[in-house]
Amino acid sequence: MAFNTTASEWLLKRISDRSEFVGYVVRSLVLPDRFESFDHALDCSHQLIVWYHKNYLHTNLGLLTPAVVHSSAARRNLNQRRVVLEEIYVPHPE
Repeated sequence: MAFNTTASEWLLKRISDRSEFVGYVVRSLVLPDRFESFDHALDCSHQLIVWYHKNYLHTNLGLLTPAVVHSSAARRNLNQRRVVLEEIYVPHPE
């Protein structure tokens, strides 16, 4: 499947301003020499987005993944982290 350069450029300008990550994915898709086909590009993008959502720890999210934050489990995880840190701090306050 051939890539439409004009559509790709428009999409890149429109989306990459909103999110650095989304811009990266779009830039990857508009480089036709990276993928064997459009379906291959979609498959690779899907794998990257799933990894980013479920495994990537964001410093701006308190080293939580977006999946944890969106599932409302963030408060529980942060409370568990706080309890562990307090347990470690009591015997070693230095």
